[in-house]
Amino acid sequence: MFATRALRPIGCLLLLASCAAAEDAAKVTIEAHKREVLCVAVSPDGKRLASGSQDNSVKLWDAVTHKETATLAGHKGAVQCLAFAPSGGLLASGEMYHVIKVWDPATGKATAECKHEASVNGLAFSPDGKTLATVSTDHALKLWDPTQGKELASLKEHKYAVLAVAFSPDGKLLATCDDDGSVFLWDAAERKVRWTTKADEREARCLAFSPDSRQLVVGGATAVILLDAETGKPQPAFDGPKTQGNAVAFSPDGKRIAVGTQDSPVLLLDAATGQAQATWMGHERPVMGVAFMPDGKQVVSAGRDRTVKFWSVPQ
Repeated sequence: MFATRALRPIGCLLLLASCAAAEDAAKVTIEAHKREVLCVAVSPDGKRLASGSQDNSVKLWDAVTHKETATLAGHKGAVQCLAFAPSGGLLASGEMYHVIKVWDPATGKATAECKHEASVNGLAFSPDGKTLATVSTDHALKLWDPTQGKELASLKEHKYAVLAVAFSPDGKLLATCDDDGSVFLWDAAERKVRWTTKADEREARCLAFSPDSRQLVVGGATAVILLDAETGKPQPAFDGPKTQGNAVAFSPDGKRIAVGTQDSPVLLLDAATGQAQATWMGHERPVMGVAFMPDGKQVVSAGRDRTVKFWSVPQ
């Protein structure tokens, strides 16, 4: 969900030392694209999977059979971020060369197009599906009508490239983060900043709200942390891994957090403590995207090794 950029490796041995469990192979591996896979998204009904790549394409997959169902062509640059609308009737994708496309996943047709002034690094639909939020290296958070591609607002409070955006599940909040390590929390209705905090000494690369909208997990260049969404303060009981988090996602029940790391493992964390419940080895290069299936029983990951992998969540 962010710009293609030089990434800083963090030692994997320190990471593995804290792991509670390890698995050597994914349940399913898809050789998804001809070039690096940079993002992945699962439809709300769990039937479709979308992947975006440096080959400028979006691919749709049957999430049960793992067969490709469509290739969505039209982007001129690497596809860096994806999101399904809550209804599943729209899919948004953002590319390195400024453009956001909105697709009908049933037909594979583009229905709208929007633009930033620089690389599109992240996007998210509001819970009611009426607003699409996008962020960019141009420092802007933009809000759009996704059905028409009409710009509703352009908010430039960040002083650095904005790398990720998320709506809270209750629709009241927006969160953004940037490559100076800052996280901004916005009032979604008033479009004003409630608080800002320095979440990482280098970069804050990705973020996600808990299902109850009360917590915000942030993947940074040096660590994964958990913030109180009301105050912006770190949760003291959460001691997350000291590794670069490229992608994060909460489980549907809010009890676990999946992390795609720069070192290439996919981590499954206890959301209360930050301790690793599983470390999934299999990707040969950095993991750029993670998502839970709606039933919480599997995690899907996307890697720079050109693959998409499915992992079984221990019950």
